[in-house]
Amino acid sequence: YKSNIKIVDNVGLYENIKLRFLNASHSAVSYIGLLLGYKFVHEVMEDYDCYKFIYNFMNLEVSPIVKVPKDFNKSKYINIVLERFKNPHLNDELKRISIDGSYKINIRLLDTIKDRLSDKNCSYSSFIITCWFKFLFGKDINNNLIEINDPNKKTLLGIINNKNNIDQIIENFLNYKFVFDINKKDKSFLKNNIKTYFNNINNYGLKNSIQNINNSKL
Repeated sequence: YKSNIKIVDNVGLYENIKLRFLNASHSAVSYIGLLLGYKFVHEVMEDYDCYKFIYNFMNLEVSPIVKVPKDFNKSKYINIVLERFKNPHLNDELKRISIDGSYKINIRLLDTIKDRLSDKNCSYSSFIITCWFKFLFGKDINNNLIEINDPNKKTLLGIINNKNNIDQIIENFLNYKFVFDINKKDKSFLKNNIKTYFNNINNYGLKNSIQNINNSKL
């Protein structure tokens, strides 16, 4: 057995790497997977379109902007994350990972979005947030109920279940500062993206929408 434990001086730097690569991908897998009707992480990763989405998210959207130590190999780390997710022996339940999304989305995805929005596309991050938004409606693509476990569930569902039109619901969703502490420009970008992806999922299906993201150029 070879240990991967490493003693470092800058723990914060490595924590940020873990949050943006592994933890953000974990959230993506959970919400996309639950919407598709999967139960475990490895099942999602056995789906080629989902695997490619996570692979592209880390390689194309996160990797170019995340600062790492000189001796840190991003590609190797991404492969380690993917292999872990693919491991069927872990039996990692998506339901467990989906818990506390209102706490996780902010620290796992928003910094990547903020860093990229100045001059780069962040379609994958936006799509992940859209899937969390879609997840909060409480049903998967087959109309089966999804369990939502979040300390801010009451507030979130109050926004989601309001009888406003979808534009206003998304606006209220992004005005929830506990999660979305972002400036007006970033909020406007996210609103347009979430609306587009949400409508695409509803009109053309989640799998087709994932394929479209995978085939788009950043």
